[in-house]
Amino acid sequence: MKTDHSTQDASTHNIENAAGGLYTFQVKAYNTTKIEWFINRYRDGMHPLAEDLWTKLKIQEHRRGKNVTVRWNVSILDPQLMQYCIVLNTRKNLSSLCEVSSDQFDDTPEIYQLKYLPNKRDIPDPSRFRDKIDIKCVGNRTSHTFSNLTQGQDYYINLFAHQNKTNLTLLYGSTYFKYDRKQKPVGMRDGKPQVLNLRENDGEVTLRYKVLNKFLPGPLEWYILSCGGIVTVEVRIRKQVIIAKHQVASFRHLTIRDPIPGQRYVVHITALDRDELNKIKAVEVLATMRSRAMDTFPDLPQNTKVKEYTSLRECDSVFVGWYPGPTTSNMVRYCIKATEVPKRFAWNLTAFDSKPNQCGLDAALKKPSKAYSTMQCLYVTPHNASFRKELKQKVTNLKPGREYIIQVIMKKTRSRSLSYDLLRVNTVPTCVD
Repeated sequence: MKTDHSTQDASTHNIENAAGGLYTFQVKAYNTTKIEWFINRYRDGMHPLAEDLWTKLKIQEHRRGKNVTVRWNVSILDPQLMQYCIVLNTRKNLSSLCEVSSDQFDDTPEIYQLKYLPNKRDIPDPSRFRDKIDIKCVGNRTSHTFSNLTQGQDYYINLFAHQNKTNLTLLYGSTYFKYDRKQKPVGMRDGKPQVLNLRENDGEVTLRYKVLNKFLPGPLEWYILSCGGIVTVEVRIRKQVIIAKHQVASFRHLTIRDPIPGQRYVVHITALDRDELNKIKAVEVLATMRSRAMDTFPDLPQNTKVKEYTSLRECDSVFVGWYPGPTTSNMVRYCIKATEVPKRFAWNLTAFDSKPNQCGLDAALKKPSKAYSTMQCLYVTPHNASFRKELKQKVTNLKPGREYIIQVIMKKTRSRSLSYDLLRVNTVPTCVD
């Protein structure tokens, strides 16, 4: 039996029902190159070079650092013995790892001794190649990050699995992508909140709102909620800054008066500080020009701090005060929630953040608290004489000698709840008759 085959790529040949005896393989190279052989006898089981054993490569582009991370699944063929090498290049998909050091990529005609693998000294020097190529052997890890990619460049990624016992290196996955780190703005619909994950976007999101004639005249209102950390917000139109960068710790209401019909207003939100990004679960943004949607959130005052009147502190109560929101035609409800701090966390001021997480506040208030808590509410109408003054409230039903977190929550009719800054207080250890 004699067969001939010509190829420039990795290929597989099967002899079914092979008879016993000596088989001879002859290879002729048309130019200076190298080959890798793998010969195996098997009756049943998985063919090691079958494409249905390949893994899907998952690409995650990072907005900072010109990086992409590639992830893959563990090989189902000899998973304990497999190690991985991943190759990124700008020319083509590769069918074998030895092709990397062949004269198709190499400027020099000499044969490079590639031993497949895990030693760094065995990996070809990328400076020897005309095209950009990055070769990394990562052991049994299932992810790798490539850096310093070029905007708009096409990249090919090939993953190879190496079986230490047999010295077989096989193609385990391939993909292609164009690196584009330009972030596309998220389109905003009037009155429809957008919840965006800053972590998945490497700390940057851009939103865009188009002013429609049917909503004119009237202001354009932006409501921005930071879910757990500090973000920086900037508003632009036609690449011109109309609201300069400023920080939002929990909630911010921005007003653009007399917006230009037909123009797109862009809000750029960033949280580039790694510590802050780790705190932030998401950001929620609402843009509207309709008065009905403007009632989605109450208007917090500029000063959102809650203060305690320490001279009025007792063993079972504390006295707190805060400034109300701007005058409104609706009734406003203020609820004061006091939550006991467990003794193991008491006096630990370093772990306390006075800025509340405004996202999902209504749902959080409905959940039962493991710690002891109490809540009392007061209602303020536009005709109430105390509406424009500082509001005060005695918080009762507390325990002696305990520490509490005071949270003042503001809500209008049909609106969502927003929280003032959090306050830590203590009750007097003993009661005096």
